[in-house]
Amino acid sequence: MAKVADYVLNRLTEWGIHRIYGYPGDGINGFLGALDRAKSDPEFIQPRHEEMGAFMATAHAKFTGEVGCCMATSGGGAIVAISQRAVATIIFPVDVQEEDAQPSPPRMHGAVYTSIGFTKPRVIPPDTELRKTADILNEGTKVAILIGQGAAEAADEVVEAAELLGAGVAKALLGREVLPDDLPYVTGPIGLLGSTASYELMMGADTLFMIGTSFPYAEWLPEEGQCKGVEIDIDARR
Repeated sequence: MAKVADYVLNRLTEWGIHRIYGYPGDGINGFLGALDRAKSDPEFIQPRHEEMGAFMATAHAKFTGEVGCCMATSGGGAIVAISQRAVATIIFPVDVQEEDAQPSPPRMHGAVYTSIGFTKPRVIPPDTELRKTADILNEGTKVAILIGQGAAEAADEVVEAAELLGAGVAKALLGREVLPDDLPYVTGPIGLLGSTASYELMMGADTLFMIGTSFPYAEWLPEEGQCKGVEIDIDARR
């Protein structure tokens, strides 16, 4: 009979996880056995230590848009949660890993059922906010755009907006891949390791348009009261 660890790995592959970064140890022996039985799906990548495995899973998530997964015996494995783009930790005692798996949870109060698949919602602001945004941007004469990872799937729209507004585009660290640096209006990175062009763009702006970025360093942005601003973000905490 399949073990709990086999079922867990199978569920991970059903969610599109085909690579796990992890360091072996007795606390995850159940999963190591299941990985051997899984015949390289998911593939097991062994780093030099547990911390590097976490870094590798993080990089995997950021550069592919997929779920990044790591596993270790000292501490819980980290799985990047899709809807929140955040980290979730799941801890399996070694004896639970090696228990015979139950095909389905009991149909009783408190049992939680899950399914496979997630569809990203399409978030559209009200027409009144779109019109207000258009008015602010169109009234600007020195528009600065700052993009982050939230603009990753909107490169064409960012280019169109920049060209219509005659705006410069600076890039936060996770927005570096959204637009190439050789576009004439892209000023490159922003911040302590940013470019002089990005700094001058921000300091001279009368309108700031932030798209999908959580860039937190106020000293590299226009001073308070210097300009009007528009921010696009799906997380209201920003």
